[in-house]
Amino acid sequence: MPKFRFFGFRDFLARFQAGYEGRLVNRLALRAQLLMFVVLIVTGLVAYAVMFDLIRSSVIEHLQDQANLLVQRLDASLDQDLNDTANLSRRSLVANGLVDSSGSQAYLQPFLQAGGA
Repeated sequence: MPKFRFFGFRDFLARFQAGYEGRLVNRLALRAQLLMFVVLIVTGLVAYAVMFDLIRSSVIEHLQDQANLLVQRLDASLDQDLNDTANLSRRSLVANGLVDSSGSQAYLQPFLQAGGA
């Protein structure tokens, strides 16, 4: 049965140093790999920053659109309520019911509960 020999970090470092110092090709290959690693890291960081900014601005724009939509709905609802109140105040039945404190319960309350039609 063959024995497996496990090399420690010192053996690896010694072999690496011997190979690095030995040939010009190995030194150039290592430097090219390190340069490529640095380029990839910088490219990744720049891409991350750009994507983060794009996503953040997209989310802000979406939230502003949603807020504007809610403002428009609320404004329309308030306008409708003001118009309904103004129309209701112009009716003589409501004016009579507010003046007539004793008999208004008989006709004003059912009228208002029915929606003031």
